[in-house]
Amino acid sequence: MFALIAAFFVLFLLSLGYFTYQAREDAKRRGQERAFAASQVVELNARSYVDFATQALKRIDSALGKRIATRVTRAELRDLDEAIDGLPTYVQAYVVNASGETLFSTDQLAKDADQTGSEFFAAAVAAKDKTLHVSALTINPVNGEQIFTISQRLEREGKLAGAAAISFEVRQLVNIANSLEFDDKSVVSLIRADGQLIARHPPIPGPADQSSSKLFRQADRRAGVFQAESIVDGVWRIVGYRLVPGTNVYAVAAVSTETAMASFWRNTAITFAFALPAGVGLAVASFWIVGLMNRERKRQAELERTLEVNRLLFRDTHHRVKNNLQSVQSLVRMQAIPAAAKMDLQRRIAAMTAVHEHIYRADTYVDVSATEFIPAIVDPLLKSFDAQVTVEYDIDPVTIDREHTTGLALLLNEVVTNSLKYAFEGRADPRLTISLLTVTEDRVRLRIRDNGIGFDSGETNKGMGARLIAGMMQQLGGQFEYRRDNGTVFSAEFPAKTMAVSAKRKAQESIATAAE
Repeated sequence: MFALIAAFFVLFLLSLGYFTYQAREDAKRRGQERAFAASQVVELNARSYVDFATQALKRIDSALGKRIATRVTRAELRDLDEAIDGLPTYVQAYVVNASGETLFSTDQLAKDADQTGSEFFAAAVAAKDKTLHVSALTINPVNGEQIFTISQRLEREGKLAGAAAISFEVRQLVNIANSLEFDDKSVVSLIRADGQLIARHPPIPGPADQSSSKLFRQADRRAGVFQAESIVDGVWRIVGYRLVPGTNVYAVAAVSTETAMASFWRNTAITFAFALPAGVGLAVASFWIVGLMNRERKRQAELERTLEVNRLLFRDTHHRVKNNLQSVQSLVRMQAIPAAAKMDLQRRIAAMTAVHEHIYRADTYVDVSATEFIPAIVDPLLKSFDAQVTVEYDIDPVTIDREHTTGLALLLNEVVTNSLKYAFEGRADPRLTISLLTVTEDRVRLRIRDNGIGFDSGETNKGMGARLIAGMMQQLGGQFEYRRDNGTVFSAEFPAKTMAVSAKRKAQESIATAAE
């Protein structure tokens, strides 16, 4: 039982651990799916920025005409205004000439600014064609806002004529984050292929190089998802990323691991809040059951010890009775009575002695097996007469109530003694057949047959032996008869309850004996 309880607890813990692990993996998988899907939203917005800037830059290049001087004409200014008409308030346009001087800007504070130190102008100078350039995160020196630019080299007659740029305020990423229902620990960002941060929400103080991050160690550099600790703020996140087609820009959506696993930890806490008290209660109940079983085992051991003591006492009692009966036999031998009467009396006492000897030797104190008891009574008689008689037994496996063993023993003694004394005179092959068979559910039959010379019916009912047989039959509650059939046949029937003891009665008497 202890092993069964231990196995149950191991199974309980393994099941709890398995379902907890599965719930954790499911929460992690849902976090990965959310991050990867969110990166697609960021990619669509990044693509819209690129498309918007591409169209605007084309219109600006077209509006500047064939020659870009140090100053724009009124007609060019009018065309530029038309080219950028409808720009959102968070988007600014810049045009600089080959010397880095600002020719045109929608930012009123930067109209006269020198852009020779700006990244977009340096990229235009270094470029060999009109490929779009996306800048890293930049701080606008005029108003301190974080911005990034998408710019293009301006050429006239195959030579550098200046640069045009469209700038976007980084704070606009908050709209993307809100649409994704991101909390303050989750991040949307744009990162350039060289690792330079382009834009991020929540914002950080300034530019950052992320080339050492796990993003740039992925086998698939086009799209994917992974979990890592941020090199910027040390927060663990599940990161989904996509390379914006036609650019060197990664759209990144990073869901805080704490946020992604929040439902798992909440559900796990609820599960353990119920499972742990249930497990503790089950453990207490199991130990209580084990305690009960231990007490029951000790009680059973005490009962077995008591039963063994009682067996010893019963054995000693029957042994003493047997010894006392043998003492009585000795006293009878010393009495001055006729030898025949003395011998008959001794045999009757011997029959009673055999009953007690059989009981204590076989340790059967409730009931006695007929297959063992009947030979134990008859065989000593054969020895006492020194009779060379063949005895055949046919005994059903019935039991004899202890209250009737002495009566049956005396009955057997008298009938068998009569056969041994009177039946076999002159017989060359003396034979006795003793059977105890179940006749019906309620009755059994004892039959003792000899192949002797028969009997005198006038003498059968005389003498002490006949009176003993009648008395024993009355005690056993049965009827008997003598008849001649190639010898003498003694037949008696008893109620089955006299002989057989039910299993229930056996159990009840065993318990009563142990309790006594």
